[in-house]
Amino acid sequence: MALSENHEVAVAVSDLLHRLFFNLDERRYSQVAELFAPDGVWHRQGEQLQGGADVRRALERRPAQLRTRHLVSNTIIEAADGLTSESAHYVLVFAHHADEAMLRLPELQPLQLGVYRARCRHTDGKWEIVELTGQPSFRRVEAS
Repeated sequence: MALSENHEVAVAVSDLLHRLFFNLDERRYSQVAELFAPDGVWHRQGEQLQGGADVRRALERRPAQLRTRHLVSNTIIEAADGLTSESAHYVLVFAHHADEAMLRLPELQPLQLGVYRARCRHTDGKWEIVELTGQPSFRRVEAS
């Protein structure tokens, strides 16, 4: 694969993951679901979500007062052939319950930093997620 093709795949796949987490944070669950292939799987919080409808139903169970921000970085394309790709991404997660007083940024601590691995494919002119898996590297532990 030529360097320019690899760069195009990297940009497209990075954009796909950025859209997933941005829409998740904005509670646009239908738009998150549309990013998955019909046979796509999201291994999320101990569940295996199969296809967009399953993804949407699971996300709609999130607490209404939960506000999150996912920061996606360090995208690495591990394999690509123009129609499929395998990638890794760091995802830093912030979470806050809206029923609590708004926190100032210096008080807000990350909840988790993890590595997400995505398998994607290019179908009908667009990239879609075939499989998404996240593995925490670091997680905040509340003092007891």
